[in-house]
Amino acid sequence: MRVAYMQIAPPVQRLATLAITMGVIYAIADLFAQLVRKLDRDPTRIPQRSSASERMVFSQRKGIAMKNLIITSITATILLSTTSLADTNDAVTHEMPAISNALEIAIGGGYMRSAGDIGRGHGAVDDYAEGGGGAELAVMYRMSSHLAIGLYGTLSGYNVGDAVAPTTDLAIGATAGVKADWHFRPHTRIDPWVSVGAGWRALWLGADEGTERTLQGIEMTRVQLGVDYRISPTFALAPYMGASATMFLAEDTMTATGYDEIASNEVNWTFTAGLLARFDLALGTN
Repeated sequence: MRVAYMQIAPPVQRLATLAITMGVIYAIADLFAQLVRKLDRDPTRIPQRSSASERMVFSQRKGIAMKNLIITSITATILLSTTSLADTNDAVTHEMPAISNALEIAIGGGYMRSAGDIGRGHGAVDDYAEGGGGAELAVMYRMSSHLAIGLYGTLSGYNVGDAVAPTTDLAIGATAGVKADWHFRPHTRIDPWVSVGAGWRALWLGADEGTERTLQGIEMTRVQLGVDYRISPTFALAPYMGASATMFLAEDTMTATGYDEIASNEVNWTFTAGLLARFDLALGTN
């Protein structure tokens, strides 16, 4: 039985890995295909006004894409848990060479939801942008087996909230900043990690005339928790969840001549869950 398991497990894991990776790619591609279709042909504008039926179809398709991301993340979590339990008594399958002195690239996506007040006279952030989905890219330097430092960026699309103008079709968010990842078990196949970062955040709301409203601020703290399942020494899949604290500092509207400071800034929160694919490229001898 043990010999049969050792022969069957590797190809099954490879097929499962391929299915999960393709699921992530499809879900992200489908989500952003819908965003691109909504963009105005004029690159200086975000969206044109659409009919109620078009907005309903777009919302439904975006919901399907986000569900695909969530299902993919759940599938990955089940796969990792099952594999971990199956391999508990096999120390060899748990061991893996640790990564260090490497360029680390992580791509993925997931579900995002924000809540909390923006500032005096602005209401809550989810009055402007409700739940949505987005993609993430991180480029890191794995300076030791435990520590990686580098840059991150996200791009997301949200369902518009109740406080926006009737002509608003789409809410787009973006973040960029620096972060550090700490890996707790870099010598094993199952490697839990925590990521802490900070940076910039923006939210754009689109209308016929161009960008109806822009909010700019800082992502004061960004924390993610995840588990790398290392398919090979240089490739891993990682379901994760996270939260970030943001303070919007300035706002630009169609009627303003520039950015105005937001009075009585409040901290608002964004919660995320998704799946990352992590690639490591050795830069020299470890």
